[in-house]
Amino acid sequence: MVGRAAALQSQGFLAWVRGDHEEALAAYDESRAIYEEIGMGAMEATVKVHSARALMTLGDLEQAERMFRDAVRVLKGLGDRAHLCEAQRSLAQLLVRKDALDEAERLALEARESVGQEDRLSVSTTRIALGEVRFAQGRVEEALELFQEALEGLRTYGMLAVERGALEEILRLLRDGEREVEAVPYEERLAELSLLNTAPIA
Repeated sequence: MVGRAAALQSQGFLAWVRGDHEEALAAYDESRAIYEEIGMGAMEATVKVHSARALMTLGDLEQAERMFRDAVRVLKGLGDRAHLCEAQRSLAQLLVRKDALDEAERLALEARESVGQEDRLSVSTTRIALGEVRFAQGRVEEALELFQEALEGLRTYGMLAVERGALEEILRLLRDGEREVEAVPYEERLAELSLLNTAPIA
């Protein structure tokens, strides 16, 4: 059963990369149900974070927030800092969208404290989350510096799928803030990644 849950989790991620967020959500939901059945709380909470991200993309912020908060509670209780930082930073990003900036800042900073410095992925993703908070606070130069550091890390370690998603989110923020000049280098990099990923994922 663990193998099936893990396979469904991977299936969900591949669907997410393709942009099939409803398919991703269905796979994650099935994976999470198996982890719940066999009592693997940390993995259940981790997949719940992935599910909540899919819900965010589909516009269901309320359910996504509930799932993020539950994941943070469970992972904090288990002392699972490796996955906790991802739950914290994801909830912070959602709260930025809801303009709850005080709590978003607290969670983004907690995520930066939770992350292990050898965790190359989360070092970058937690920087992006804090950058989003700083951008929403009007601290644009600090935000852009955090974004650049995060993207350099993702690029250095070849995390192209995550880099692409980060670029899309950063561009959304810049365009919504009518900062077209700052958006140009991010648009150029996203175009480069599109050329590198022309083959569909089967």
